[in-house]
Amino acid sequence: AGAQALTFLWEAGGGGSARGARLAARAFRDAGVEIVGVSVNPNTPIEPLGEILGDVDLVLVMSVFPGFGGQRFMDGVLSKPRWLRDQGFDGYVEMDGGINGDTIQRCAEAGADVFVAGSAIFGADARAATIRSFRDAARAAAGRRSGGQG
Repeated sequence: AGAQALTFLWEAGGGGSARGARLAARAFRDAGVEIVGVSVNPNTPIEPLGEILGDVDLVLVMSVFPGFGGQRFMDGVLSKPRWLRDQGFDGYVEMDGGINGDTIQRCAEAGADVFVAGSAIFGADARAATIRSFRDAARAAAGRRSGGQG
């Protein structure tokens, strides 16, 4: 359909496995997908993904449980982007769920560089200004994380 990036759920297929994830990543690549990603739910440990970080370009850390908008950000997930960066993962780290002007900064400081914000943008009176403020906040926080290089 022309998608540049596709992400599969780590937990799919019996709780997630490196073997299953590698097969999914390979199938996506064989289909011509440019950016292959894996998604992990808030209650799933991140460490097992260490085996497949070389097979993916993106890790999506869910900061709420999928299902409906407007959920509150789960602070406990911030250790996941930090862990990914500590492992040397230099691909995209995406955060989805409860992203707003405050949480986007904390996510960026933890190592995330792609953000999904729904309710905070679509519920804003000035959407363009909200997006600009989110972008500015994330860039400033990334600069603090990377020693001012953001």
